[in-house]
Amino acid sequence: MSSPSSDISSAEIGKILAAANNLEKINKKASENIQLFNARITDPTNPTSNGPAQLSINHLEGKVQSLADDVGTVKSVLEEVKNLLKSNAPPAPFPISYRDVLTLATVNLNQVPLGTCPTSEHARAHAAIKERQILIELNGDHLLLNDTTKRETSVDLMKQAIDTVDCVDGTGLQLKSIAHLHNNCILLELNSQESAAWIKDMPCRTTFLEKIGGTVMIKDRQYSIVIPFLHVNTDLENPDTLHEMENENNILTSSISCIKWIKDSTKCSPTQKAAHALTFITTPGTANCLLRDGLY
Repeated sequence: MSSPSSDISSAEIGKILAAANNLEKINKKASENIQLFNARITDPTNPTSNGPAQLSINHLEGKVQSLADDVGTVKSVLEEVKNLLKSNAPPAPFPISYRDVLTLATVNLNQVPLGTCPTSEHARAHAAIKERQILIELNGDHLLLNDTTKRETSVDLMKQAIDTVDCVDGTGLQLKSIAHLHNNCILLELNSQESAAWIKDMPCRTTFLEKIGGTVMIKDRQYSIVIPFLHVNTDLENPDTLHEMENENNILTSSISCIKWIKDSTKCSPTQKAAHALTFITTPGTANCLLRDGLY
């Protein structure tokens, strides 16, 4: 059984169709009468009296009036249909949740979804990007590089600094991207790992930083490794201690940036002999060797 709204809609549509058929018939008859009337008036060989002409005019006026009435009927029916459609408008859909929006969004093939482990391809690509990056730490009162510096100014200054170390023996240094971080640092991405290593090595490192000006430094990427059961009497603040550990473990000089106690040494018990420490390594190759062989 159909609903009342559908019955009303069908009835109104029927009225419109019937009125449209009547309009078509009336228009056709009116056109024929007008042509016949004009032919009688303009034909000199077939004179007509005023009586028949008056009858034709009256008949035509009646048809025109009927046509106007039908047009009014169609207009009123259309208004009723419009009001009916407004009253029977479908309800507004429920707002879609944020989770559904993320589900329907276009999937970025280069983005690792949350809660999933990255594939080996993603991990290698991410590591390759890190090897091409240089992190520069600025002082708060740098004259050219600060919070109000335009991006174009930062890019021009970095390109000038790169040009000072891009000599004939260089690797063809190119700046791919630059990002001004919120911790008052600038992250540069170069065209290759060799380009980043060229700038980080001496004497290019010094020349590059002098061109930037101010109190700036390159923050080398560090890899943290836990040293278990290190003797609590080890002087971690002494640089000679770090050099001795590098020699004993056959690793590169200056590859150990620093070593820190995981637990504050002042909170150790008087009888404690060893504690865990955290060492920071500057090269990934050395870090992998220490993870495999251990540090002693």
